[in-house]
This record gives sequence, structure tokens and C-alpha cells, in this order.
Amino acid sequence: QSMLSVLCDHLPGLTLGPIQQKLFEDEWSKGCMVKDYWVEKYSVTDFTAGAWDWEKEPSSKEWPGKGEILRSGRREVSFIFPMPPRPMCPKETRMTVLYKVTAYSSGEPTGIQSVKIESSSVSHDIPYGDYFRVQEQIDLESQANGMLVTKSFAADFAKQTFLKSTIASSVEAAQQEACDKLMDVLRSCAEFTTSVQSDTSSNGSNYMQLESADSAGEESCEPEGEPDAGVVLEEDDVHIELSTADHLENEVTVEVWEVQRRTTIFHKNWRAPFLPTDGERRARWVNSSHQRHPWIIQTWMDAAASEVPPLEAPAAMRPSATGFEVVNAPPGAPSDQDGWQYGAAFYKSDHRWGTSVVGASCRRRLWRCSFLRVPVLETTREVTVDLWELQRRTTIFQSDWRSPFLPHDKLKKHFRWVNKDFRPHSWCIPDAEVSDGTPPVKIPEGWSPEGWFVVYVDPCDSVRWQYASDFYHSDRHW
Repeated sequence: QSMLSVLCDHLPGLTLGPIQQKLFEDEWSKGCMVKDYWVEKYSVTDFTAGAWDWEKEPSSKEWPGKGEILRSGRREVSFIFPMPPRPMCPKETRMTVLYKVTAYSSGEPTGIQSVKIESSSVSHDIPYGDYFRVQEQIDLESQANGMLVTKSFAADFAKQTFLKSTIASSVEAAQQEACDKLMDVLRSCAEFTTSVQSDTSSNGSNYMQLESADSAGEESCEPEGEPDAGVVLEEDDVHIELSTADHLENEVTVEVWEVQRRTTIFHKNWRAPFLPTDGERRARWVNSSHQRHPWIIQTWMDAAASEVPPLEAPAAMRPSATGFEVVNAPPGAPSDQDGWQYGAAFYKSDHRWGTSVVGASCRRRLWRCSFLRVPVLETTREVTVDLWELQRRTTIFQSDWRSPFLPHDKLKKHFRWVNKDFRPHSWCIPDAEVSDGTPPVKIPEGWSPEGWFVVYVDPCDSVRWQYASDFYHSDRHW
């Protein structure tokens, strides 16, 4: 199951030593990022962590080389999770999470290069809870001036269900809140680090203890002399220099599918999917679940008009010099010389695609790009975000305007703040009300807003509202 990257951020002043010490303790108590994440941020009850099943324990005889596993273990956690009010769902559900925590050596005694936290969670009491598991991976990597935090996830289905796309979308939508809570916990750990280091600095028996304050002050954060093996990335006269090993560990591969449909099987013109049943595919650029890629913040019409993937990466990611390129099809599903695969419909199974265009109405091809995680951007990136504000009045005889409230408004996801497709924006909090009348967005880490203002759109009234009998997608009806 391929995982989708949803977080890449740099936290200054945070060190791995105290965090990994808490993670590898027999009892997860306050200060352990896993327990604080569930108990403090989600208010779970009956939190119980099972015994460790060690895959590798540290050796006192020989310290592992750089990038090698220092310590690794698994343990199971169970708790009761309070559920938000939803149809056909209980007020709370039992959850089980299997964790695997791995620490990697920096090559120096008592040095930690990174920590990987892998988890697989299942909810026992919600409808279709036994049909899928949520897989997550959190990587914490030491940097000269802090720590790089990345997270990816996937919904792994053990059984088939007609609600698969709905469940997958719900899991994906919950990731933004989960990432925010994770970063809050880690920021708390940064404050907690000071007291932990003061308690452990005098104890030389801690096998993963960080350098003491005295020894740390003697060493410079800057490398001495020229690096032995370096990789220099050049873009707009900006040079980022990393060791070869760091370059490989900081590289993230992103894949996106391009999908097209032809008018009829007798035509040769291919274009972005256009049928009402195509749904999210009308954006042309989708993930493996045929949902619009979450890195697309444009409208589906603008995205469909782009000839290359119009993905807006998180602020801490820089694309490689080659950018997105068409790659070979997955094994078992051959493609033509341009990378296209053909089928009668948009199948999710690879074996139903082929190279024959005869009788095929749909085609797809895979694009791939490598992104480099950088803790500090050398050049600023700018993106313009447009949001539409929708309101409906109770009747045509009244003058009170408010957020869309009719049943079919909710069914079509016509919230107050949407993009031009009348779909919830990936940065926006759906159906949220604010007192100052500005869009209630949750801006990802790394972006700095310049402020919102109402744009003039012709025709409109003096305060720039447009009016119509319903929420039409076509501008000519307003």
C-alpha cells in the first residue's frame, strides 16, 4: 500500500534524545509523544500499552554505523476513543494501535540520526471498522538547528466494500487535524526537553544520552572543512549542499495519475474526464484511489487545463531539477510509448488496463517527481488562494442571508467557504463560522498569509456580491 505524504516541517530547538528515551521506556507516561498525542489531544480513556517485543536492542560492545538500526521494537496500545456525533456511529469506540519504533544511529557514540514511528490502527465498534486499517509513518530526523518532521499515511483495506472511497476520503480529511495535533505535541516536547536534559546530563549510563551542554558548546554546528562526498543542487543560483546519505534520506517520491476520456469510442480526441459520473477525476490529476490529489489547490477546471501535474507541494519541499516525468506503468499493466494505458472504464485494478485503444473510452498514465525536504527555504514561494463565499436567504421575501442550509446544499457540500468548483478548499475548515467575516482557513506550516480581500468580479453590487436563483457553476447565470 503506497503512502501519501501529508506533513513536512522543521521544528527549531528540538532534539531527538529525550524524545526517543521516552519512546523506548517500558511504561509510556506523560512526556511520551505517543501517549500525549492520544490522551491530551484526543481525550482517550483506558490507555494501555502492552509489553515490548524487541527486534533489536542496543549493544554495549560495538556502536552501529551511520544510518544503521540502533534499536527497534513493537508494542500494542489499546484505548477508548470518543467519537464526534455522526449518523450510525457510537459515542465511543475501542481502538487498537500496533506501533513499531526504530532508532537509527548517527555513527557516533550516543548519537541519534533519526527515529521512525510506524503504526497500524483499527477501530472495533464503528461500522465497517474491521474492513480497513489506517497505516501511518512519522519520521523524526536530527538537523543542525532542530528536527525535521515528516508524516505519511494510507488506508489499507482488508475487505472490499462499496463505501471504500467514502471511507478513504474520511481518513484523508482527518489527517489535517491529526498533523496539527502532532505538531502541538512536539512543540510541547521541545519545552519538556530542557528538564529532561538537565536530569540526564549527569548520568553517564544512558545509552542514548545526548551530548552534555559543555561538550555541545565546544562543537560548531557548521561542518569543518570540505565534505568528503557532497551533492550540490542548483536552482536560481541557490546552492543546497548535503552529504550523499542525507540527500537520499531527505528525498520523497510523489506519484500522480493523469486520466483522460475521449468523447466516444469513434473519436480520437482525448481530454479531461467530463461526465458527471467521473466525479473527482474531472480534475484530470488524481491519486491511486482516483481522488483529486490533495496537493492540488486549484479548481478542477484549472487543474484539468494543465499539461503537467499542477501540484503545490508543502512549503518545506523543493522539487528535483527534472520535475515531474512520465514513468513506466506498474508491473502487469503494459503501456504504449507515451506511457498511456487504455481501458473501457477507470479501473483501479492494474491488470484491467492495456495498450489497445480499440473499444477503450478511458486512458491513464503515471507521473513521478522527487522532492527534497529542506528545513529552511532559500527562496520564497508565493501562491494565490481564491475562495468563494456562498450565502442563501431564508425566502425570497426576506433579507436575512446566512450559510447554505438546505438539505441538498449539504449533500452537494455547498458550504459557506468553497473554491470555484463549490468544493471545500483543502486549506479551509468546512462550515466554520467566523465573527470577522474572513475565510476560516488552517494554513499549513511554512506559509505566511498576507491577508484576505474581496475581489471585484463583473457584474457585482457595491459590496461585490453576485446574485442568482441557485448556486450555479456557470458565471453567466450570476
